[in-house]
Amino acid sequence: MKLQLSRAALAILLSLVAALLPFSGGAERARAGGGWSVWLYNGATGVLARVFPDGLAPETYSFPLPLGVADPPYALAFSPNGDRMAACLTDLSGVTSVRVYDIYYALYRAMYEAPGPVEGCWLEPGSFSEDGSQLAVGLFNHYPDPADPRPEWELLVIHAETGAAIYRLTARDPQIAALGLDISGTIPAVVRFEPQTATTPGEIAFKPIWYGTEGAPEYHSLVWRLADGSVRVEGLHGKGGYDQLAASGEVAYLDEFDWLPKGVLEGPGYLYNVVMYAAPGSEPFVVFQAGAAVLGSPTFIDGGRRLAAYRYIPPGPPDWTVIERDGTYRALPIADEVYQLWGTPDGYVSFSDGEFGVSPPMVRYGRFLPDGTVETHDAWSGALGEVWRVVWVSPLTGGDGLPPFGPFALLGAPPVMTPTASAPFGLAIGGMALINTTEGDFLRVRSGPGTAYAVLFQLSNGSLVTVREGPLSGGEYTWWRIETGDGRSGWVVDGVPEAGGWLQTLVPVGG
Repeated sequence: MKLQLSRAALAILLSLVAALLPFSGGAERARAGGGWSVWLYNGATGVLARVFPDGLAPETYSFPLPLGVADPPYALAFSPNGDRMAACLTDLSGVTSVRVYDIYYALYRAMYEAPGPVEGCWLEPGSFSEDGSQLAVGLFNHYPDPADPRPEWELLVIHAETGAAIYRLTARDPQIAALGLDISGTIPAVVRFEPQTATTPGEIAFKPIWYGTEGAPEYHSLVWRLADGSVRVEGLHGKGGYDQLAASGEVAYLDEFDWLPKGVLEGPGYLYNVVMYAAPGSEPFVVFQAGAAVLGSPTFIDGGRRLAAYRYIPPGPPDWTVIERDGTYRALPIADEVYQLWGTPDGYVSFSDGEFGVSPPMVRYGRFLPDGTVETHDAWSGALGEVWRVVWVSPLTGGDGLPPFGPFALLGAPPVMTPTASAPFGLAIGGMALINTTEGDFLRVRSGPGTAYAVLFQLSNGSLVTVREGPLSGGEYTWWRIETGDGRSGWVVDGVPEAGGWLQTLVPVGG
């Protein structure tokens, strides 16, 4: 209790001091250098730098750690206008808190303190609500432990001015159990946050990601409706490399098609070999494939008029491709070894962390000219040996009303699906079946009978489904359309090769 009072007193003191300091509105500053800006953070020095286009002088600010905190934040998120920063912090006694820091007023606005020990705290670029008034944070309290009465994970919505908890969703809530998904050992990562208002129910799109592991190629796409607390499986935001153009609702993501050429990994990762695209209300389709290469980071750039993605072929470095809406593509002039871009109203931003003692960290800006060529500028450069990271880039606001992207001319055709002469014993249209997987794997449910089709969702071992259509065969797989108890439907294989044998993944129930 004394600790809480002392922190509250400190916050009041900081507020009084800040009121005496000169202030210039953050939104106005963001416009000072042009149509975008970038926040960089140096964890060793606690310095924040805001960078603008074309080499204009950056703004620098200190980010003071709170009393009793010695380590820099390990998770950060920024409000949509870039004026406030949320941080996950752990003090010297091991207490985890989430705090909202007002950069231009130089004070902490809000704090939520976890009531018990937590393993992890998670913030994403989409953690702030669209109006910046609320913050959604994922907490991983503990690994599966029957002796711990707390839920494994929770998703909290806190007020960005007071730190008060407004909404709470946990791993033990009945609406989570009703999904029938195995999401134990995960932490919620927020992708999009639409706050509840008098006219909107409020929704948080999130994905439960495996905590403390190398991750997975894709996750469940969940939506939490704040008005009634319901949770549903919906959307594509659990896909690898997911990016959304907010104004139009278009999305791009990565997938792996077994019947197309694949690249080679030199370490942990996934053999993504296609860039997928979907407009609202339409089925996803391939917009780019690069032969035997690993693809990554599809990103809307140039105000949403174009997409970019990198292609990696050992020994690297990656090279970038720009994808036009008419289905054509060409090389993007990025010389540095970079694995992520951020879109701007007329181009893109890249960041190179430099080579220690050889080259400094650098922010570069590429601008598309009317003829489609790209001119590049050095927007910012650090000093040799400094370690910076990009923590926020102005979100794209344009892109509505553009024509959809055109499909990519695939290398070869998808396997032809033909009806099978016979089916595994007991499987029948209208019958029940159990999903059978091993080692905690999930069975992918696709939009059509083949690996060329998009993954709609995944089912865990023991899930009960109804067989609705099939079988269809193509290559070594046989496909059935199934329906879950909550009405979701899609195509699954009835068996896969495993350990030199064959694992039946769709097992009939009853007779």
